[in-house]
Amino acid sequence: MNYIKIKILFCLTMLLISRAWSQTFHFSQFHTVPMALNPALTGDMQGPYRISANYRSQWVNGGTPYLTGALGADFHLLKKYIPEGSRWGLGFNILNDQSNGGGLQNSQISASSAYHIKMDELGNKTLGLGFQGSYHERKINLAKLNFEEQFTGEGFVNTLPTGEVFTDINNKYFDFNAGLIYNNRDSVKGIHYYIGASAYNILEPTVALTNLQYYHLPSRYSGHAGLSVRVSQLSDIKFSATYLQMAKATNLTIGAAWDRSLDSKSSTNLILGSWYRWDDALIPYVGFRKNSFQLGLTYDATVSSLKTLSITRNAYELSFIFIPWDGNAKRGVNWY
Repeated sequence: MNYIKIKILFCLTMLLISRAWSQTFHFSQFHTVPMALNPALTGDMQGPYRISANYRSQWVNGGTPYLTGALGADFHLLKKYIPEGSRWGLGFNILNDQSNGGGLQNSQISASSAYHIKMDELGNKTLGLGFQGSYHERKINLAKLNFEEQFTGEGFVNTLPTGEVFTDINNKYFDFNAGLIYNNRDSVKGIHYYIGASAYNILEPTVALTNLQYYHLPSRYSGHAGLSVRVSQLSDIKFSATYLQMAKATNLTIGAAWDRSLDSKSSTNLILGSWYRWDDALIPYVGFRKNSFQLGLTYDATVSSLKTLSITRNAYELSFIFIPWDGNAKRGVNWY
C-alpha cells in the first residue's frame, strides 16, 4: 500500500471521527456524564455521592460501530465545615472511545472540582463554579487495521508486515476545562430550573496521528438549561436544551421527559421522553428508577440526509445512575 493510500486512509478516519463531534466524546444522555458537559455539575446532586455509567454504540447498522464508554463518580466534601445550603464537590471521570474496529482509540481521565455557593437564606438558589483537568491518550492500533500487503488467498493476516513505517502513533496531552451553573429550586411549588455554560479544550492542545499529521484541537463551548415542573402529586415534566459549538460545528438538542411515580409510598418511577438533535436525530428515551438506582435507554434515529447513505448514524445508549436515596427529597434526584 503506497504512501498516498496511507494518507487517504487517515483522511477518511479523520472525516468519520469529525462526524462524531470533531474528535470529542458525544452522548445523547448527557445527564449520565455530567462532568463531560460542565465541570460545574460536579457535586450538583442531592445525595452525598453519585456514580454513573454510560455505554454508546453508534452506526451499528452500517458496519463497524463507534463504541464509547464512560464511568464517573463525584461526591461532596467537608459538608460539616461548609455553610448549610452550599456544597463543594470533587469528581473523577473516565471516557474511552473506539472506532474502525478499535484501530483508533481515544481515552481520557479527568478530575474536577466545583463549589456551589448559596444565594439565599435557604440555599434554594445556588451558583456553582467548576474546574477540570484532563489527561488524554490517542493511539492507532495497527493490529486492528488491514493493509494490502497483509492480504492472502485466505483473507487478511495482521501478523504479516505492512511494508510501511509508522511513528508517533501514540499521542498524550493534558487539557483544562471550566464551567458555571445556576440553580433555582422551589420545593413548595415543585419548580426547579437551571442554566449553565462551559468551555472545554481551553488550552487547544496540538494533537498528532502520525509524525506528519498535526492539528490543534479547537475549544468546545456549551450552554445548557432545564426546567422541572410538578404537574401532579405523582408526576413531573422536565424540559431541557443543550447547545454545543466546536470550531464551525454546532449541535442543538431539545426535548422533555415525563417522570411518573408508580407508587406513592416509595420511589419507583417510570420516565418517558424524547429529544431532538437539530437536523440530525430523534432520540426517544425510556427510564426506570427505584430508590437510588436509575436505568435509561435511548435510540438515536437518524432523520437527516445521512440516513440515505449506506452507513446510517443510528445509535443506542444505555445508562446507569446511583445516588443514595433520601425519601424526603425523592423528587428531582436525577436530571434529564
